[in-house]
Amino acid sequence: MKQSAYTYLSIPLGLLCLILVVSSSCKKETVYAPSSLNRILGFSVVAPGGESLQGSVQGDSIVVYWPSYLAIPDSVSTEIEVSEDAVVEPGAGTKIALKTGTAFKVVAANNEYKTYYLKLVVNQPGIELYELNGFSTTKGGAVNIQLYTILKYIIEDTTVTKFWLQNEAGDALSLPWDFTEQGGSRFVQLKVPNDPAYKEGAYALKIESGTVSYLSSNAIFGILYPGSAKPKADNITEPITVKRGETITFSGSGFFDMKEARLFGYDANWNEQEIGTFTLENFTETSVTYKVPDNFPAGTYELGGWDTDGIFIQLRTSDFIGNWSWSGSNKVYVNIDGNTSFTVE
Repeated sequence: MKQSAYTYLSIPLGLLCLILVVSSSCKKETVYAPSSLNRILGFSVVAPGGESLQGSVQGDSIVVYWPSYLAIPDSVSTEIEVSEDAVVEPGAGTKIALKTGTAFKVVAANNEYKTYYLKLVVNQPGIELYELNGFSTTKGGAVNIQLYTILKYIIEDTTVTKFWLQNEAGDALSLPWDFTEQGGSRFVQLKVPNDPAYKEGAYALKIESGTVSYLSSNAIFGILYPGSAKPKADNITEPITVKRGETITFSGSGFFDMKEARLFGYDANWNEQEIGTFTLENFTETSVTYKVPDNFPAGTYELGGWDTDGIFIQLRTSDFIGNWSWSGSNKVYVNIDGNTSFTVE
């Protein structure tokens, strides 16, 4: 008989079962502890209009740089990626308060947690204002300042941008404001309350917007009296003679905030020329008194005359009536009208 090339080992069935049981019991399984990872791997907020703004995780801070051209909403939706098996509260898609200090708690699978805090940084350049000749209105009125040309880089949100008028003493009065549009252009509209606290005069303009502030270098904002407040002087119909070093009184109505008097005429070529100035002594509502300087040119002039011996008299009052410029180029005068002789001895 031909012998097989294979040799069979005969093992009793009971012994085979015992070997298998022992072999199985010696095999070990690896058990993994719950993860302790509690990191924020990615963070973004959804801005108005759908723009996604990425946050930068720095330590326990989530820094979000907010562009200045977007108004800051009260709340935004979030997109958050965290470590595997970790949970974040509040979760992705939840509306959160868009402000520095808003907290996010990331809990790992082993229940260890870490808290992150939102830090909102408004990515805003310095405010720019082209001061021009200033801005002015009466109480109860409004001033429109064009955005993007005259006024630049404010956050267009009335809750985070504020305007004030500041006097020489540094005291500030808040100005309500809103937006208006004219001819396709957008303006900031500053409104002056009809309130006694807002006194007529010139003020610096102070602005705070987000994280930046601005204070005009000059008193560029004027609160004006209405045009009807301008004083009126009585006409002079009788010849007047005054002496140098003495006083002269003019009558009228509504005099207030009176200053010096200006006297001028015209030369042979019709060029205006100053003759002199009377200094203010005192005034009431119906009269104003001036001193004639000792060096005032003596002579007899023709009040209201246009020849070389003519003279015109103007009494200066408040600059804050009608047109106004912070540069001081506009002065308001009350004319003394008449057609008679005016002699200075």
